[in-house]
Amino acid sequence: MAYKTCLIIGPDGSTQSHIHNLMGCFALGSTKERARMKLKSAIPTYFSWLRSHGEEVAIPTRPMVAIVQELRIRGSPGDAGGPDPLLHCDRVAASYET
Repeated sequence: MAYKTCLIIGPDGSTQSHIHNLMGCFALGSTKERARMKLKSAIPTYFSWLRSHGEEVAIPTRPMVAIVQELRIRGSPGDAGGPDPLLHCDRVAASYET
């Protein structure tokens, strides 16, 4: 299974990456590749955290990441409340469906 991600790239190349379906699972890196590698490591950690809080989930051992969008912004991708906080892929209406 490939987890979908967006890359938010700052003017200096620093990048934020997050998994769409795993709220709170993200990584920051000095480059696109570094953020992607850190995100692949963050996925098993995310599921381990869920398991430690009583969720019965399988922990992926070799997760794959599919980049579905790259967005270049003017500010730093690590700053909250920057000029580009909402991505096109984030505009899907919330629902209870999985």
